[in-house]
Amino acid sequence: MVLTSQELGERIAAARRDARITQAEMAEQLGVDRSAITKIEKGERKVDSLELLAISEAVGCPVESLLRKEQPLAVHFRNFETAGQRTRIELKWVQQFISNYAFLKELTPDE
Repeated sequence: MVLTSQELGERIAAARRDARITQAEMAEQLGVDRSAITKIEKGERKVDSLELLAISEAVGCPVESLLRKEQPLAVHFRNFETAGQRTRIELKWVQQFISNYAFLKELTPDE
């Protein structure tokens, strides 16, 4: 199945909320109006590759996690809510690393 603009927008919105970034803050980082972020998150505006890269950097998650059709299981960390933005970004990186490791493990035959 193909990822729709609406599904991508929902993932971007969820990632932005997880990173505790407002639409206005994301718009400022991308150099667009807040209304453009609203349209992206609703699936009404397509995202080009450079914007998608900027979005992934703003929310602290790899582009692949926004594009992957099947979303990995979430890993929850204690005190994530009270962590600073940099810590949350680093924890998201660890979460993605674990997901990538599990995926690669599935591809590797048992010895």
